[in-house]
Amino acid sequence: MKTKPNKKDKYRYYMAGLMAKNAIERNAIGIITSMPELEERFVEISVKRLGIEPERIQMERLEDGKRLVYFYDSRLWKELANMVDRELVIFKSRDEISAMYVAGIFDACAASARGHLFMNRLSNKDLVMLQNLGIHVIGNKIMNVSSLVTLISNYSVLLEIIHRPGNERDPH
Repeated sequence: MKTKPNKKDKYRYYMAGLMAKNAIERNAIGIITSMPELEERFVEISVKRLGIEPERIQMERLEDGKRLVYFYDSRLWKELANMVDRELVIFKSRDEISAMYVAGIFDACAASARGHLFMNRLSNKDLVMLQNLGIHVIGNKIMNVSSLVTLISNYSVLLEIIHRPGNERDPH
């Protein structure tokens, strides 16, 4: 049974963050990941929050062992692409929608190594937006991790994985 999409659902902002760092092709919304938790989150949000029928979600195993999970929806793609294009205007305060967007970006492109957090593939606009939200990044290293964690801790799948006791692996 199809779930009716909610145009005001905050998870649209999370999906826009994921999409910002997982450009697959026009009208395709998806992720490339090796983390089953992120794959599950993507499918759950797509079906339960955005109203995508489960049979529309496609999954492919890539040569490097990662999985590509995606669906096509031109109207939603345009909406999310508009959010990404306007990120400096939309995500300028430390509120829930900014937290969701940054959590999506973080889940799509962050890694941890030797006790540090890194966000790879950030554009100049991403860096300015993060700076405006009080998150300082030099190169790709997050300099004030506590500011980032405070913002996204309720929304990020990857942050949960990184902070599991005894988890030293790099999830990407």
